[in-house]
Amino acid sequence: MAIRSHTFAELRALGPPEWSIDSIIPQNAVGVLWGPSTVGKSFTLLSMLLSSAAGLDWCGFKTKRCRGLYIGLEGSLRDWGRRQQAWATVLPTSPIFLSSPPVLIS
Repeated sequence: MAIRSHTFAELRALGPPEWSIDSIIPQNAVGVLWGPSTVGKSFTLLSMLLSSAAGLDWCGFKTKRCRGLYIGLEGSLRDWGRRQQAWATVLPTSPIFLSSPPVLIS
């Protein structure tokens, strides 16, 4: 795959971004959520994915209904099942896609 470079003028011509989660996650983007262990990163991400998949606001931010893909770099799908079940006690769920086993990105 070739890497295409862009001038600043080309980037400005693209216009403002469209958002999956308003002002937080742009559409067609790849992101990383990181921080210390046990602070709730996985549950926060699951909440973002399920809110977007259902087209529901996330923490007061508008979402655009879309499909989500989580590429796990640690943990297991069993952990995600428990997290999804906890989330479902508060809000309805929609299908998202989880990788198994984790994907090696090089």
